[in-house]
Amino acid sequence: MNETIVIPGRPFAKQRARSTKNGRHYTPAKTRGYEDHVAVCAQEVWPGPPLDVVVRVDVQAWFPRPKRMMWKKKPMLVAWCPSKPDRDNVDKIILDGLVNAGVLLDDNIVVTGGVSKRYVDGYGQEVPRVVITLSDPGRADV
Repeated sequence: MNETIVIPGRPFAKQRARSTKNGRHYTPAKTRGYEDHVAVCAQEVWPGPPLDVVVRVDVQAWFPRPKRMMWKKKPMLVAWCPSKPDRDNVDKIILDGLVNAGVLLDDNIVVTGGVSKRYVDGYGQEVPRVVITLSDPGRADV
């Protein structure tokens, strides 16, 4: 198994759950909206029932390049994105969106994977997006 899902648009991080004065807990609207966006994009690509076996999930988050890194004469190569949001919060919102889409039965079946944050090239050829790769994790004893 090797599936790739592309989520167009600027990557977003999962926000903390909020509480009201009455003690009611809720998920912020921006977080719910992005999870729904991930779910819709994943449902367009995912062909079958939810995965219920262990899986590897790799996430590549491509952010817009800040103006301070735009040059006219030097080549603008792909660069790492060392600023916010934190990579674990990007991973959390993507996994929750995949569960909501019915791609994963639960996010506890994800046993390995990586998250990378990068800036797009800056020439307009690449756009901000998230690329998700689902694959077989391989043997655990290696």
